[in-house]
Amino acid sequence: MSLVYATRTPSGAAPGGGAGEVEEGLRLLKLSVDARQLHGNRLGVAECILNQGVLLTHQGDTKKGAKKLKLALDMFKELLDKRGQARVLLAMGHGCFNSEKGVNLYEQCLTICRETGDLVQEAQCLEHLGSLQSYLCNTQASVRSWVDSLNLRRELGHANGLKKCLEQLCILYLSLEDYARVSDSAEELLEVARQQQDPEGEAHALILSAKCQRNLGGAHRAIETLQICLKLCKTHSRSEQLLVREAECHAALSQLYFEVGAADQGRREGDEVHRLRKKLGKDMLR
Repeated sequence: MSLVYATRTPSGAAPGGGAGEVEEGLRLLKLSVDARQLHGNRLGVAECILNQGVLLTHQGDTKKGAKKLKLALDMFKELLDKRGQARVLLAMGHGCFNSEKGVNLYEQCLTICRETGDLVQEAQCLEHLGSLQSYLCNTQASVRSWVDSLNLRRELGHANGLKKCLEQLCILYLSLEDYARVSDSAEELLEVARQQQDPEGEAHALILSAKCQRNLGGAHRAIETLQICLKLCKTHSRSEQLLVREAECHAALSQLYFEVGAADQGRREGDEVHRLRKKLGKDMLR
């Protein structure tokens, strides 16, 4: 493993590999810090210290990780490197993901991203903030973050990011029982997935649409939507992801058939769920 491993890990992203690789990464980063200090490369030193903080945090040594991140933040401030500051704040936010402190750190990161015009990092930060707000049961605040990121992803033309935002918004709108927005988001998600030739994304959009239709009292319409989804899943039956979506379809259809009084069909759909669970070797229904 080379120094590339140690320095390539994006701030806040969990490094690959086990504890041995993390230790090796930390060792190489220490060597890099020493070399860059020798050559007076303070920006390079700050970058390495940032990555040390990220690796230590993911290793579970949060106290040492936090110290390294604070040191990196101070160095980037001295160097007037706002983008570096934003990256550190993002990493610090990840380290406080289950608390309001994380919200504050992400918001500081957002402020800097907007000052520097870094739209990509702004979108990433908004998504982390949205996830944290959802975890903290601040659903409306989470929606605002995901909507802001959605708009940025549209502006940037990031189809994968767009898909992620729409999926999250569908889930949030369902929890708020805002079915009109669920319907709009699921429709856009379906369009994006088709443009990307992404059958798993199409299936997810159809399942979300069916949930919306069911909650609006359209059980029969939801059944039709799920049957369309099943055909799509069976066309791509070699994909485990599509098998999972197929199982979700059968589970939803089973419930719907029982609701409309078609118990025999409901039981058959339930049997299909059990068959797919056995085929997958695990319970992957969400």
